[in-house]
Amino acid sequence: MARTKVKADGILRTSSDQTWRTPALLRERVRTYYAGVEWLDPAAPPDNVMGATRFYCGPRPSRVPTQGPLFGEPTTEEANRLDGLTRPWDLPWWLNPPFSGSKEWAAKVTQEVGARPSQSGLMLLPVNRTEEAYMQDLLALAQRMLIVHWPGSARGRIPFESSIDGAEVDRNPFGSWLLGFGSEPAPGRWAQAFAGLGRSFALVPLEGL
Repeated sequence: MARTKVKADGILRTSSDQTWRTPALLRERVRTYYAGVEWLDPAAPPDNVMGATRFYCGPRPSRVPTQGPLFGEPTTEEANRLDGLTRPWDLPWWLNPPFSGSKEWAAKVTQEVGARPSQSGLMLLPVNRTEEAYMQDLLALAQRMLIVHWPGSARGRIPFESSIDGAEVDRNPFGSWLLGFGSEPAPGRWAQAFAGLGRSFALVPLEGL
């Protein structure tokens, strides 16, 4: 997600900070969801903050804004080798995509779910473009949806962490959905992992409408 320029401890946070990190509480819940399972983060920062079994740092540096000094940049060689937009997602996966790349990451999710419909997947989305076709395509493919209401937040919005200095982002302009694809890693795992973070719904597209 992008953010406006803010001075913080001598560092200028800019609108190119589009890789807000998943906060600790949600990182813990995703790990609970995938407990005992090897899983992939295809849009990870180089420090693999989620703790995924496998992670990709892509897309390539020429196509992604700066990720900030908090965890450094992948080299061109690393990023080309670890590009989650081009490599197959052959493990259960978690995706918190860069804000400006939502549409191309959504296309990749559509491709991967089509190739492996039973494989577990989680995608975090800002709720700001629900009228667009790619958002509706994602909803048509998802099995479950969590409408996030963050505990302790007056507006229920996720307090992401800045990729510049790790500070909590207290002016998130959007709500969030968590979409679940494929099967759960174990029966009841969705409810176990995401209880208390909002309300969950089963998604069943109506045919012919």
